[in-house]
Parts: sequence; C-alpha cells; structure tokens
Amino acid sequence: MSEQKRIRGKLKKIEIKTTLENTAKEIMSLTNPNSTLPSGYDSYIEWLKDEGNYVFVNKELYEIIEKNNVDPYRYYCDLTYNDDNTIDFVTSFYNGGACLLEMLEDELKQNICSAN
Repeated sequence: MSEQKRIRGKLKKIEIKTTLENTAKEIMSLTNPNSTLPSGYDSYIEWLKDEGNYVFVNKELYEIIEKNNVDPYRYYCDLTYNDDNTIDFVTSFYNGGACLLEMLEDELKQNICSAN
C-alpha cells in the first residue's frame, strides 16, 4: 500500500578504492560471506542497490547510515553536508510515486550539478 513518507537520516560517501563494481562486491561479501552474484543480477552494483541502503550518483557511492521516520506532510529533500564527510538528510514523499533512493539521488544530482 502506498503512503506518504518522511524520513530523516544521514549519508556517508564510500571511498571507491579500485572500481565501483569491485567496491560493491567487497561490501556485499561482508554481509554475505562466500556468496557469489545471485542469478537475476547483472552486477554487484545492482545487487547492492537492491539492498536498499546505498545510493549511486555520478559514479559515486553513498551509504545510508541512519534513517528515521518523521511527520509526513511535506514533499521535499534537504541535505546538510557535515565536516566528517557525512550528509544529513530529511525527506518527505508519497511512496506511491517516489522512493527514498529516488529522492536522495535527485537531490544529490542537483547539488553536484550546482557545485560544478
């Protein structure tokens, strides 16, 4: 069932050591030891994204490290960049037309584009 959602939380940028695919594989191996890429997935990036706690924007990877539900009466996404390389977020949306990852991806894209 679709419903209005408002979520406040924090993102942390993940350092990409070699490639995004290798980083996704490394992260998935921490929670799924000795596992290979499940059938139905074309990449570790796709599998990691399905886990629901990671956001991919412009070849960058962010982990949702905190999220809390808040009063859900406004449709918006606000980001606050912190000195410790994390990003606090507050978002409100109707989940029949959007989801948390879409809200975060759109806002991150806007902030990255406006910074360039």
